[in-house]
Amino acid sequence: SYNTALGSGALLSQTSASSNTAVGYQAGYLNTTGTENVAVGDNAFRTNTTGSYNTAVGKNAIYSNTTGVRNTGVGQSALVSNSTGSYNVAVGNGSLKSSTTSTKNVGLGHWAGNKLTTGSGDFTNAVKEVGT
Repeated sequence: SYNTALGSGALLSQTSASSNTAVGYQAGYLNTTGTENVAVGDNAFRTNTTGSYNTAVGKNAIYSNTTGVRNTGVGQSALVSNSTGSYNVAVGNGSLKSSTTSTKNVGLGHWAGNKLTTGSGDFTNAVKEVGT
């Protein structure tokens, strides 16, 4: 299965998942069949079940994802509310934090795009906020 888990509850629920890496308390906790995911940080990627090819780095990064694919969340609570959205990139504390089902968005910086919930489209909804 080629999975790596380090931390209490990391990848605890996996059944046939493969090629996942989870480091931190309950990182990837509910992942069952999702493949090729990386979760680093306490509760990173915690509720994912079948989503694949995601990268979550930071406490609670991409926490609520269940089936979304090819998302990248770097920073505490980046993409924290994403559940089924795909192809999103959030870099920065709280970046795209309210996004739930949106696709193809970019948030760069502290709280960038934190009010976006469902926008989508070939990066046309890119939000770039730098600073505090």
